[in-house]
Amino acid sequence: MVLEIDGNPKTTLVCVNSPHNSSVVDEIENFYTTLRSTIEQVPLHNFLVIDGDLNARLGPDETKFTFNARTNRNGEMLKDFLEEFNLYTSNNYFMKPKGQLWTFESPLGDRAQIDYLIFRKKWRNSVKDSRSYSSFRSVGSDHRIVSATVKLSLRSSKKAKHHPMKTIDWEEVSSNPDISKQFTIEVL
Repeated sequence: MVLEIDGNPKTTLVCVNSPHNSSVVDEIENFYTTLRSTIEQVPLHNFLVIDGDLNARLGPDETKFTFNARTNRNGEMLKDFLEEFNLYTSNNYFMKPKGQLWTFESPLGDRAQIDYLIFRKKWRNSVKDSRSYSSFRSVGSDHRIVSATVKLSLRSSKKAKHHPMKTIDWEEVSSNPDISKQFTIEVL
């Protein structure tokens, strides 16, 4: 699902749900092919947010702050996708206690970080915080809410500094031999 919001900048929100890690490889590749074609249609200057259940575990070799001990197959595909489009996962960017990193709990009680908020690296300074919340039981889901605090940093282009030319009093230069000599030396 894609939602476009008018504004300055325009915001494009893409909600996704990836096939499970145990799914057939073709299903996962089809998912990423569709996601790639969707992202390619989003203008580079748009504020892009990709959110959802990517069923991907990113381990410590792939990202700074993670709940997962290792990267799974979906995680490898997500990592390649992030690199291809110059994106990053915000809920792996900020140092948090382990309890604020996991996003999914299986019926057996196993926990993992498989849901992500993804942004363009260009907007990294605009994302101030990101974490998951434990309010998932009240809505009957095995996934937690992942949120981010965003404050758009809009910069205007800097204008070149104006350097006015020095005005030269030609009468002073021609009538005063010292100034005339100094002017000749500086020009040469």
